[in-house]
Amino acid sequence: MASLNRCSVCRKRAGTCFCPGCNAYFCDDDFHSHRSTLLNELDGLTIDRDDIQAKITEAFSNNQSDKNVLVKIDKWQQKTIEKIKQAADNAKQQVLQIMHVKQKDIKIRFQMLSQELQELRDTKGVVEQDIARLQQEIRQINDGLALLVQSPVIELNTKHSDQIAWNQMIYVEEKSMHSDYQISQINPSYCMPNISYDARWAENGVTIAGGHGEGDKLNQLNHPVGIYVDHDLSIYIADQQNHRIMRWKLGATHGQVVAGGNGEGNRTNQLSKPKYVIVDKLTDSLIICDNGNRRVMRWPRHNRTSGEIIIDNIDCMGLAMDNQQVLYVSDWDNSEVRRYQLGEKNGTIVAGGNGKGERLNQLNGPCYIIVDQNYSVYVSDHNNHRVMKWMKGAKEGIVVVGSKQSRDDLVHLTSPRGILVDQLGSMYVVSGDTHRVLRFQKNITQGNVIVGSKGQGEQANQLSRPNDLSFNRYGNLYVSDLGNNRIQCFSLQK
Repeated sequence: MASLNRCSVCRKRAGTCFCPGCNAYFCDDDFHSHRSTLLNELDGLTIDRDDIQAKITEAFSNNQSDKNVLVKIDKWQQKTIEKIKQAADNAKQQVLQIMHVKQKDIKIRFQMLSQELQELRDTKGVVEQDIARLQQEIRQINDGLALLVQSPVIELNTKHSDQIAWNQMIYVEEKSMHSDYQISQINPSYCMPNISYDARWAENGVTIAGGHGEGDKLNQLNHPVGIYVDHDLSIYIADQQNHRIMRWKLGATHGQVVAGGNGEGNRTNQLSKPKYVIVDKLTDSLIICDNGNRRVMRWPRHNRTSGEIIIDNIDCMGLAMDNQQVLYVSDWDNSEVRRYQLGEKNGTIVAGGNGKGERLNQLNGPCYIIVDQNYSVYVSDHNNHRVMKWMKGAKEGIVVVGSKQSRDDLVHLTSPRGILVDQLGSMYVVSGDTHRVLRFQKNITQGNVIVGSKGQGEQANQLSRPNDLSFNRYGNLYVSDLGNNRIQCFSLQK
């Protein structure tokens, strides 16, 4: 005869109710008592939520940091007279944008917290993990509010004003804040800002790297491909035909070689046609797709005379890293994406791996990849003219955007390259062969052109064979404009 489950409280053999949160059985009486305890804890969280609401009102009405910086900007503007008036106006807009983004982020997190609390209260489906997670969310929101109120979050920086171009002569930057409230910077998709559905970007881009013709000087690029925007707004560039990785600081007129740059070759101090680069903050190193050498390299950011091979014999095109320090690499030749734990050489297939093809369990020319917080992998399936999403553990993918047909319209894609997904689920895709960047809102098949609507060219409102894209934390869009050997930045307008 099968044994009966015992109540975890009274130990009677009448445990007919099971709680998945604590993984225990209860009798009817003790189960109702257990549920009542959880609901009381939920009441406490609701009180904490109300306290946050009062703090939000106080923080947004009394915060003086943005006003103080605007006063400093006005004084600086008076000293430099009319010659820098436009630049000062741009800097003021940056200040307002920073504060708007921060306030909007707190409001969104507060709204999501309130909605979840209400849903749990309505359904009474709360378990212990919900309580712990909501407590953590409340602590993080409180940390963010404390940082916003207690210390200046913006500082004015004019140290480069004598060297930089007029349209970059003055800028403001956010002071570093060490808190759980910050979003992980390991994977660019995690640090995507909150971008509204009706957001627009400037039609004309500003050249922030390269733009001086094809070449190997420190102010030049030669076929820039993958890009990575760091938290300090420095940009790392895979300078493909120069066989090097460049770092371009904000406002700089010249870049700095941070990996390679010793001619094309396969020594550990050389690269060959690098395709992509990301920053691993935990090890303070660069991870590089050294495509011409069929290897992935780790290169220290400080003692950077040479790197080490961490994966070899792979036709690597794109890289991503999740919040567990797990590396994902796309393999063009084998039409697959693999996941690598630290120190692992062979990896595990997470997308494709069933030969080259157009079926849902296949890829054809996987290019750039991103990984979301649920460990779903998005792949720009270059030769199938589509973007695929492979959920964790899935045997086949889902077509997110595009189809196997290549067309120059707003529904289909043509050889997609760089991709990103924002916090609202909108997909951003670089369409290199049509020289533009498109945005597809979640569950809407028709996209819209956000930059590059004027056809191929070298003007500020044009692109030529763009390859990759990235956002900074203010929503400004960066595009590697391969055909023009430059990196363009398009400011968020709304």
